[in-house]
Amino acid sequence: MRQSLALALTLITLAASSAVWSQGGTSGTVGGTPQPGSQTGVSGGPVLPKPATGGPAPLQCKGNLANLATAKLQAQLLIDKAVTKQVLANAAITQDQLGANCNAVCDEYESTVSKIYSAKTSPAYTSEPEHTLQQIYKNMPVPPMPGAAALNACLPPAATVNWCPPSGNGVGAGPRPRLQNPLDKIYVCVTPADALAHMNFSPADAAFNCARPNIVDAADRINAEHVCAADASKAKAAQDAAAAAAANKAAAVYNGPAISATPPASALKGPARAKP
Repeated sequence: MRQSLALALTLITLAASSAVWSQGGTSGTVGGTPQPGSQTGVSGGPVLPKPATGGPAPLQCKGNLANLATAKLQAQLLIDKAVTKQVLANAAITQDQLGANCNAVCDEYESTVSKIYSAKTSPAYTSEPEHTLQQIYKNMPVPPMPGAAALNACLPPAATVNWCPPSGNGVGAGPRPRLQNPLDKIYVCVTPADALAHMNFSPADAAFNCARPNIVDAADRINAEHVCAADASKAKAAQDAAAAAAANKAAAVYNGPAISATPPASALKGPARAKP
C-alpha cells in the first residue's frame, strides 16, 4: 500500500514539476548551495544545462530522421521510375522538410535525453521537487533514438509521393506535376515543353511494342523507346517496299491480260453450238 502511494505521489510530482526541471526550481539551491555555472529560471531557481553534444546518446535525432527519409524517398523513386539516375542519386529530404510532427518527436526525445544526462552529471539536489525529479531521470534508461517506425508515423506523405526536383528541365529532371508517357504509361518528371519534344509517341509507335518499362532511368527509357520505334518503322517500310517490288516483278513477267481486267464476253460465252 505504501509503495503504491509513493509511486502515485512520484507520478504526480513528475507531471506537475517537469517545467521546474527544465526551467529551474523554486529554491535556487543544489545541495544547499547554488549550482555553479547554472542559469537562473523564471522563478529564480537554477536551470540544468542542456548539453550541446556528448552524453549517453548524441542529440542527432533530426539528422537521423532526415537520412531515413532520404532513403525512403530514393526507394520510392526506384519504384516510380520517374527520374534520371543523376536526379535519383541527389534526391534528398532535409531536416527542414521533415515537418512539424517529426520535429515534435525529436524535440521530445532531445528534451528527455537532456534531462537524463543532466540528472546523471549534476550535483545532487536536496530541495523538492528537484531532488525527486533528479532521481527519476537519473534512474531512467536513455530511450532509443527515433527511427524508421517514428519516421513512418510523422513524415508527411507528400514528402515522398510523386516527388520531383524543385526545378530543372529535360526528361526525368523537370519539376512537378509529373506527366504520363503515352507509350509506357509511366508518369515522368518533365516540363510540358520537354514532354512535347521527347514524349510525342504516335499510335503507330505504340503498335510496334516498343515500351521499355523495365528501364529505371526515365531519359534512358524514353530514348530506348524512340530508337525502337524508329528501327521498327524503318523495318516496316523496308518490308513494305520489298513486298511492293515482288508484286511489281510478278506483274512484269505475266503476259496475259491484266489480272484485274474483266475477261472478254466471248470467253465467258464459250464456242457457238452447231444447230441440229
